[in-house]
Amino acid sequence: MKDTVKVAAVQLWIKSELKSGREGNIERAIALMEEAVALEADFICLPELFIGAGLSEPIPGPTTDVLSDFARDNKVYLTGGLFEKAGEIKYNSTPVFDRKGQIIFNHRKVNLFPWEPTFRKSTSGDVLKVLDLDFGKAGVLLCQDLAIPETPRILVLKGAEILFVPSRMPAQFLTFWKRLCRVRALENNVFVCSAGMAKQKWIGSLIVAPKFENDVIVECGPDQQIITAELDLGWLRETRKDSPLYHVTTWKEIEQVLPRMETHSFILDRRPDLYLEEIQKIDSEK
Repeated sequence: MKDTVKVAAVQLWIKSELKSGREGNIERAIALMEEAVALEADFICLPELFIGAGLSEPIPGPTTDVLSDFARDNKVYLTGGLFEKAGEIKYNSTPVFDRKGQIIFNHRKVNLFPWEPTFRKSTSGDVLKVLDLDFGKAGVLLCQDLAIPETPRILVLKGAEILFVPSRMPAQFLTFWKRLCRVRALENNVFVCSAGMAKQKWIGSLIVAPKFENDVIVECGPDQQIITAELDLGWLRETRKDSPLYHVTTWKEIEQVLPRMETHSFILDRRPDLYLEEIQKIDSEK
């Protein structure tokens, strides 16, 4: 494991959602990923359904072959979303590539947006996995997955230090999405890297640290661009072990400690024994 890692979020202009726009979308994605490589990014996150929402492909398939070649040639980790066609079933998926270009995991969206299972005919996934990478532990979610609190919490409880989130959150939800990324980061003591679309009605790309102040490390405007940030995993690991608040014994000590605190690992204050009992009660009453 390393103490720091540089991550990149690609905010891509998806000019067309149809087959005719696929090549152009991929070309723009590659150009932006090359910029990220030039900035020495270790992990690159593309948006959800970045080749176009109107397309579906098998995994592995033609698009994952392109991403695999890029990851291998540039020795980077990479994820990017597309509709996966698995026989007669479709998933909203985002495969993850290691530095050798191998698919090490394919995350299928667990929490579908309301219209996805209806006219998009998507099927939800059922696997939440933490990846052991050369710099540390990471989890991958897709858009709406982050909005359901149990989903990122499970990944963090499994050890995730960074959550990569390809997204297509509607523009009407932009304020909510930015707040959500910040809240999820702080309540779970985890870094969040979200990549969305440019110039259109599906937006929202930012990289967030779990801090009380200056938590948004960097964020995109409306245009196509990349953002990068070097994340201090060593700092995160130390804050997850303990908190000064557990060691104060007087109000005076509290007043001295609070102004110096950058974060607090709220996850250490959980009561899983209580939650399980309450959930069992609720289930038995249904």
